[in-house]
Amino acid sequence: MKALVTGGAGFIGSHIVDALLRGKHGAVVLDDLSTGSLANLPQAGIKFIRGSITDREALAKAARGVDCIFHEAAQTSVAYSMSHPKETWETNIRGTKLVLNAAVKAGAKRVVFASSAAVYGNALPPLDEGKDTKPVSPYGDSKRMGELLMREYAEKEGLQTVCLRYFNVYGPRQDPKSEYSGVISKFISRMASGGRPVIFGNGMQSRDFIFVRDVVRANMLAASAKKTKGEIYNIATGRAISINELVKALNSALGARLEPVFEPERPGDIKYSWADVSLAKKKLGFEAETGLEPGLKETAEWFLSAGAGR
Repeated sequence: MKALVTGGAGFIGSHIVDALLRGKHGAVVLDDLSTGSLANLPQAGIKFIRGSITDREALAKAARGVDCIFHEAAQTSVAYSMSHPKETWETNIRGTKLVLNAAVKAGAKRVVFASSAAVYGNALPPLDEGKDTKPVSPYGDSKRMGELLMREYAEKEGLQTVCLRYFNVYGPRQDPKSEYSGVISKFISRMASGGRPVIFGNGMQSRDFIFVRDVVRANMLAASAKKTKGEIYNIATGRAISINELVKALNSALGARLEPVFEPERPGDIKYSWADVSLAKKKLGFEAETGLEPGLKETAEWFLSAGAGR
C-alpha cells in the first residue's frame, strides 16, 4: 500500500507514518506545519510536501498514486472554533471535501477520516454510534459534516470511506505548548516543572483517554477492513476517568503532590464523555490495549526526556 497522511507531521499523523514504514508501506505526508513539526517525522523513507488541505494543487500532488488517504489534518481546538467558526469550517469542511475530491481524481481506493467524540455534544454516556449527534461547538459541527461527506462520496463516487471517532487521545509527541493540545500533555508539562495543573470547571467532568498507539492500530485496521461506505466507529477504551482522578494519576506517575487550580468552565467543553466500543471490536477487531497507568508513564517519560527540550 502507498498512503497519504494529511497532517502527517502532527501528533497522531506522525505515529501513523511510523506504522506505515514499519509495515513496509509507502508514505506521503502533506502538512503545512502550522501545528505539526518536521522533528516528528523520520529523516528518510517518506515523501514530504509542505502545503494545506485547502490547496488543490498541493493535494493533487500529494495524492498522486496513493491507495489510501489517512485524513488527520484539521483545526482541532474546540476553544478556537468557538471564536473562529468560519476558519474552522474552512479547514475542516472545505478542506475535507477537497481531500475527497483529490482522492477520487487520483484513483485512491479509500479514505480513513479522523472524526471526534465532539460530535456527540452533551449526550449522556456511554456513547454509541447510534446516538443522536448534537455538537455544542463549531469544531464538533465540522467533524459531523466531515462524516456526512464521507458517506456522500461513498454513495456517489464509490470511494471506500471509514470514520473513526477519536475520544481523548494522548501520548508522546503531543505538544503541550500548543492551544490545540490535550489536557494530559498540558498537565504533564506544568506538573513536571512543579506547577499546579489548571482545571476548567469542578474537575468532575469525565473523559475516555486512549493512548496514541491504540489509535494508530485502529487506523491500520480501518485501512484493511472489508469494503466500507462511510461506517463510523468509536475509538476509545470504554472506560471513564474524571479530571480530578487524572490529576491524582499524574501525580503518581511524576512522583508529585500537586493540587489543581480551578478556573471557570469554558464554553463548548463537554461535561461527560466515554464510549461504547463494542461496534469497533465486532467490525474492526479493535480493542484498546494500553491501560491508563502505563500510558501516562510512557507519555511522562517521553516528555521528561525528549519533550522538555522542544
